[in-house]
Amino acid sequence: MKKLFVPLMGIVVLCAISCAPAANKPSDTDNTPPTTTDVIVSRPTAVSTAVPAPTPAPQVYLLSEDETFSQAVVEQCPFIKQETPDYLREGRIVAVVQGGSDEQLQDLLQAGAEVIVVSSSPHESENAIWIPYQPANLSEQLLDALLAYPPHDTPVRLLGMFSSDQSELKSLWNSRVDEGKIFAKGVYYSTDTEETAEQWITRMLEKYVDGMIDGILCETEEQAILVAAALETAARQDRIEVFTLNWTEPQNPYVLGFVAPDYATAAVSAAAIVNAVVAEQPQPTPEPYSDIVVVK
Repeated sequence: MKKLFVPLMGIVVLCAISCAPAANKPSDTDNTPPTTTDVIVSRPTAVSTAVPAPTPAPQVYLLSEDETFSQAVVEQCPFIKQETPDYLREGRIVAVVQGGSDEQLQDLLQAGAEVIVVSSSPHESENAIWIPYQPANLSEQLLDALLAYPPHDTPVRLLGMFSSDQSELKSLWNSRVDEGKIFAKGVYYSTDTEETAEQWITRMLEKYVDGMIDGILCETEEQAILVAAALETAARQDRIEVFTLNWTEPQNPYVLGFVAPDYATAAVSAAAIVNAVVAEQPQPTPEPYSDIVVVK
């Protein structure tokens, strides 16, 4: 019995070894996930991106004949330059123009500048922003201020100087004459060809001696300048008040009532628009303008 057992055990061991699966041979049904060493990770290749050059800041200039207006704008736009811009330089130019000539304005526009025009008359260029510095018409307020100025008694004895016989101020003058509030002592129109405004006012001051005229109404600033000079030359002893539209001169002893340019409000509007343009933001609507009639 011992001799038969040994060979039989050897056969069993051989069968067991031959039937065992190979240790490194994968099975057809093996679902074991691959190890991390078997996964290929794909990474994008870094691409350099060009950084755009920053847009240079615009050059901002202020061209104004009025010191009060200039100072008000500069206080709110510290980067603004009070000098004539170099029209030929490259880059963006923003210019605020107040009181400049039409030729200067056209030069700026042709140079490609962005122009902000501060003026009493509208500018219709598509490339310019217009800011009015006073209401369009204060004729009635001015005339009523003249009639109410003490010590005038009705009817007030007046000389009148107008741009034409069709102007609105002349029409208001006519209505006050019809109402008995004005005693017209003489009228002059800029369209007259027989004599100049200077000749006319000199003749009127010689014709009416001291105490015969209460005041003089002038529609334009040019007329008021002539009247003030004529009164100074005449050295009259009476007190004649001069009232005028669109007066921009400094203090004048002969011009007592006038419509003053609303430079303060215009400066605020100009500065706000400049700041918006520089920052490339929507431009604000100009502030409303107050009616200004100054009586000394």
